[in-house]
Amino acid sequence: MSTITNTVVPLYQPKINIEGVYTPYPGYTIVSHALHPLPKSLTALVDYLSSSELEKYYSFLPRTSYHVTINPLENVHDEHQELLREEQRKLIKYDTSSVCTAESISYRNNILLNVQFKDNNHQFEDIIKRVRSDELIYANILPKYTMSWHLALAYKYKDIKNDETQTRLDEVIRNIPEIAKFPFDIPL
Repeated sequence: MSTITNTVVPLYQPKINIEGVYTPYPGYTIVSHALHPLPKSLTALVDYLSSSELEKYYSFLPRTSYHVTINPLENVHDEHQELLREEQRKLIKYDTSSVCTAESISYRNNILLNVQFKDNNHQFEDIIKRVRSDELIYANILPKYTMSWHLALAYKYKDIKNDETQTRLDEVIRNIPEIAKFPFDIPL
């Protein structure tokens, strides 16, 4: 006789399962994608990191999905679909290209490039104003975005079990090759 249990296997993160496989993203997010071809510094950095021991603990994103999150949307329902399509049509009319500068890397739960937009980048400020339209705010689906600007490279899917392993991973981050040293620009 077999016993059946209702044990739920938790996901490490909602974006990735415990095997490191990406799961469909259930929400909506306003993003600015990195333009291709990607800068040599960025590809060299990802090549280095993804060929290291980090790949045993982090699942690296496909390079075509690199982006900076401009604003997540929440509480989106069917009745908001037309509003979202209309907002997209409005944005298509504008040049929403920009450049961010990768200034550092952080890693624990994710591997992120910490990016900044130039202080005098009026074009980026205009993009943000257009993206954060009054219509989306009135629909109560556009929360205030409080995270710092970043570009995700990988999501953690497996816990690091001991200090020795953590020390080796820290060493990988400290030894980033010269071609991938910060700062470098990433066109969006």
